[in-house]
Formats: sequence, structure tokens, C-alpha cells
Amino acid sequence: MKKIFSWPWVVVIPLALFIVMTLAFLKVAFSRRVDLVSKDYYYKDKEYSLRMEKTKNLLEKGETTVERNPSGITIRLPQSFKNQQVEGSAYFYSPLNPADDFEKRFEFVGERSEIVAELSREHLWKVTLDFNVGNDKFFIEKYIQ
Repeated sequence: MKKIFSWPWVVVIPLALFIVMTLAFLKVAFSRRVDLVSKDYYYKDKEYSLRMEKTKNLLEKGETTVERNPSGITIRLPQSFKNQQVEGSAYFYSPLNPADDFEKRFEFVGERSEIVAELSREHLWKVTLDFNVGNDKFFIEKYIQ
């Protein structure tokens, strides 16, 4: 009885399968568009740098807390903000449901204030405060449950 597969076929067939699978992988890999950098990279980098500078400005003044209360949130700024006009905006982001996201403008005098906002109890909220005190700009981002 004659052997159907001799030893050269045992080498050639797996090698051919390996080459075909490699070429198929390369075709799939090169046909997909992958953007590792966004189109407006420089604008976003500048915006991010400004946020980091505002955050650093606030950290230099002292500790800031953002806490949930029954009617919304309570903001406590450092003592150096006493008797100063604070104005800005609060952005409420819900990772659970982006349709619940909203923004509120606020304005108060002093280092403590409450922002009335309807926050769903079962959501985790990311609260972003971007505000000005005189010519100084500040930014803080906190998660509240």
C-alpha cells in the first residue's frame, strides 16, 4: 500500500496554512481604521492643560469638598474665598445614562454654597465645577454617589 502523504507534504501543508492565516490577519489589520490621536489633538491638549492649571490653582488655595445633600450638592471652598464673588458652572455627568446629564450656572459670595439639582439616588455622578473668583480661574472634578 502506497503512502498518500510523504514527509515533504507534512512540512508544506502546515507552512502553507500558516502563510494563508498570516496574510488574512494582515488584510484584516490593515483594512481597519485606527486613530490613536484625535484630529483636534492640539486643541484638546491645550484645553486639558488649561484645566490642569485651573486645578493646580485651586489646590494651592486649599481643600475643596463637593458633597451630596437632599436638594443637590454642597460646595465648600477654602477659607481664602471668604467674602469673594464666585461664579461659574456645574456640569453633572451620569455614566449610567448620558440623557440625564445637565449643566447649571451658579453664583454666590463666600466659601460655601448649595446648588439645587435633581440627582437620581441610584446614579453615580461626576460633578465638574468650572468657576472664576475675580480674575482667577478654578476647576474641580468630583464623583458623588
